[in-house]
Amino acid sequence: MEDPAEDAPRSRIRIDRETLVMALQTNVPDAVHFLDKETGEINFYYDGMLTGHDDVDEDFDIDEYLEDDRFVVIQGIHSSESYSVMRDFIYSLPDGAAQERLADAIRMSKPFRRFKDTLFHLGDLLDQWYQFQEEAHNRKAQEWLDENEIDAELVHRQPVPKTKSVQPGLNSGTNSPGFSDNIKALVRE
Repeated sequence: MEDPAEDAPRSRIRIDRETLVMALQTNVPDAVHFLDKETGEINFYYDGMLTGHDDVDEDFDIDEYLEDDRFVVIQGIHSSESYSVMRDFIYSLPDGAAQERLADAIRMSKPFRRFKDTLFHLGDLLDQWYQFQEEAHNRKAQEWLDENEIDAELVHRQPVPKTKSVQPGLNSGTNSPGFSDNIKALVRE
């Protein structure tokens, strides 16, 4: 007998656009962002985080939680994709000195740093770059959702009202008593 709950349509989840974009831009060894497909929350884990020290809480196994279909790992994009965004921006500009200077900048060593420095010195293209970059990131976020077959609405971050933490130590920093247990509880929820 089939479970009617399995056939019921799921409501569309809401995912914070900026957090998803940040997760897609993060490519750090021994660290992972993952999406909770039930709540739309994006969580971050890295070795050593759960104790707040350099040593790792050996009893905590992130893989145990990620085996559940409820969670999807968000792999950071490769730097070549970010490079492509810069290149596409450059060639969207009219021919001229600004386009040439930016094209030269990304051909040198440390292309990301040189691109940003050149943009800063040009000044008048900064707003145009930020708009172009935001649109590219939004497209990438939507592509990621589509590739992972996640029906979600990307929303802008809503300010979180300042309230006292329900769980002692949660807002007190990573070295506070109970921090490790609070993180484990959040991941389990």
